[in-house]
Amino acid sequence: MPRGSVSPQLGRLESIGLVEKTPIFPGKKTGYQIAERFFNIWYLMRFASRRQRTALVCLTRFLEGFYTPPELETRARRVLTERNASQELRDTQALHQALFAAYEADWNSVRRALLSALAEITDRLPPLTRDDWCRASAVLVHLGFGPRLVELLIEQGADVRLMPWFAAVEAHVLGDQRYLQNIPAEVRQVASELYTAIDRYRCQLPAN
Repeated sequence: MPRGSVSPQLGRLESIGLVEKTPIFPGKKTGYQIAERFFNIWYLMRFASRRQRTALVCLTRFLEGFYTPPELETRARRVLTERNASQELRDTQALHQALFAAYEADWNSVRRALLSALAEITDRLPPLTRDDWCRASAVLVHLGFGPRLVELLIEQGADVRLMPWFAAVEAHVLGDQRYLQNIPAEVRQVASELYTAIDRYRCQLPAN
């Protein structure tokens, strides 16, 4: 990124609440850090060493034991509400609403939230929220909403517009990665990567 573009971009991120200023010692320079400190947990879980990830797993297990499921849901909903002002994360906000509804077995609300999420993206999953789409896909398939999700995506034309993701979801619903062989070769690699990402999240979900 050109040096002259850094400050405007940081200012923009600060204005929507994603980063905040922090003093740097020694000296009088100003640094920036992610406003949501738990983002650091996400970052370390993705990019840290195996030893660091093991320590983080212990932290998440502690949090699971410290808070009851209703308390965790209440806190999650509160964070989601506080983040609704961000224009750049509307798709992931809608996906989280879909997941809340899915755990309540409310397909109509799931459908409305998914339509809102789909309306926020164009012809590919946004790089910033791609993991959220894969995670949501995994949860919806896990909870038995896979066939209805596939039906909704076809209805909305997402089987063409978002073919790699759609193919990955459909292959999970059908229960065989080899169904990816039926799509055009030029998008097969991306579909395979998305299938693997969804599978990784499915493996982390509790057995039904």
